[in-house]
Amino acid sequence: MGSFLMFIVGIIVGVIAAWWFFERRDASSRATLEEGWKKKLAHVEQEVRRADAAHDETKERLRLCQQEKVALEATPPAAAAPAPLVTEKAPAPAPAVPAEVERLAQARRRVDAKLAQLPAGSSARKRLMAERAALDGGEAKAAPAPNPVQLFTPPADAPDDLEKIRGIGPVLRQKLNDLGITTFSQIAALTPADIERIDEMLDFKGRIEREDWIGQARALGGQG
Repeated sequence: MGSFLMFIVGIIVGVIAAWWFFERRDASSRATLEEGWKKKLAHVEQEVRRADAAHDETKERLRLCQQEKVALEATPPAAAAPAPLVTEKAPAPAPAVPAEVERLAQARRRVDAKLAQLPAGSSARKRLMAERAALDGGEAKAAPAPNPVQLFTPPADAPDDLEKIRGIGPVLRQKLNDLGITTFSQIAALTPADIERIDEMLDFKGRIEREDWIGQARALGGQG
């Protein structure tokens, strides 16, 4: 009798436990479904609000376009302004400096700057002087030959070999000859005003004093 009673009690407790378990599981499932439903509802409501805002914006743009259309229809087009009969002639552009001439001039300025820092007679100075003579020759080939302006009257004496002066190559010798300088005595007798005129004409920038052309000319002409 006691065993049967315990069996009945066990069945009852098992049924209650099973009911409690399934009830809790169903409650959890219902909570999950309800949470998902709320999220979907919030998303749909947000999409509806966005659609309403876009609809309102479209209506406002349509209203503005209609107002602009009415204003354009009410305003007749203005007559086009007549074209001017006489146009001002644009000034002719300045002649461009050839790129090769500009490049050689920049290279020559760099060499001159280095020469100013080197002592006379140094091997580095000799190399730079050779480079400078080559640049003078390249610039003479690249640049159009200008009309020579004779600043001095060539003497009746036979011309000297001005290339014996350090710093004067074939190109510079020809330029000096074009200016009327053909002898050592002329270079030895140059005044500061003469040097300034030569510097301006040949763009020497102090080269005559820097390379001591006057002292070299006096020594070569027997005046030293």
